[in-house]
Amino acid sequence: MKRYLPVLIAVFILTSAPVTYGQTTELFNFTDGYFKAGGRPVHLIHDGVRVDVALGGEYNLWLSFKVNEGVTNPCSAREEQPCRVIQQLVQRNSDGGETYVAGWKNGLEFRADESVGFGIPAMLVPRTTPFENVFLVVKIVKEDKEHFRKEWPVFVWAN
Repeated sequence: MKRYLPVLIAVFILTSAPVTYGQTTELFNFTDGYFKAGGRPVHLIHDGVRVDVALGGEYNLWLSFKVNEGVTNPCSAREEQPCRVIQQLVQRNSDGGETYVAGWKNGLEFRADESVGFGIPAMLVPRTTPFENVFLVVKIVKEDKEHFRKEWPVFVWAN
């Protein structure tokens, strides 16, 4: 058994390397988030969360991100140009394109070296919002390059 132990360790390291590498290739790790509409908060960190909002209602958003170690950080405090966090409700079209419904078109500028959090005040949901294929999209961009993207389906209901 002693003879095979180094081989087993090497196999374990080689098979786990892609997982470890995959974790560090992403710039940001979404660490926490809440979506609140109609007085009910939804914790966005869980799988299968149900995000819903009423036509003509409002939603609030709280988001927290951590910069992963060992990754080139274009959003660093030392960078001349800042990154932007953008949050939007969008409708996904049959061709895969997205139509803006509500939220921030240009986003909020920021620079971060370790972690960053955002408290987004009440956003109005237009009464013209479609009922189908609506998603909450959160992305971090710099100079039209997307460095992070996460989305949740949104159930829109008539008030």
